Amino acid sequence: MFIFEIILTVIAWRRGWGARALIPVSVAAAGGFLIGIGAAASGGTIEQVMGPAILLELFCFVALVYLAVTRRQSPVAETAPPALGHFGAPAVVRESH
Repeated sequence: MFIFEIILTVIAWRRGWGARALIPVSVAAAGGFLIGIGAAASGGTIEQVMGPAILLELFCFVALVYLAVTRRQSPVAETAPPALGHFGAPAVVRESH
């Protein structure tokens, strides 16, 4: 499963997501680490944490598939609004002689 996550991360990176493609994998790794620490601290068994761990991996996989399938939209450059004079009327620029 981890191999597929790496492949999907590389595909998402190349489709314009950049470093944002690393977020699902890092969240899943940190979440798995915290689940393991919590289970070890409370004396839990591996069977008790398999459900949340599998759910976490599933969310990671779905997020990576979404990122790999969709191309990131490039931000649209906003144009400056026209200069406005008093009371919202267009400003009149006059040349001085």
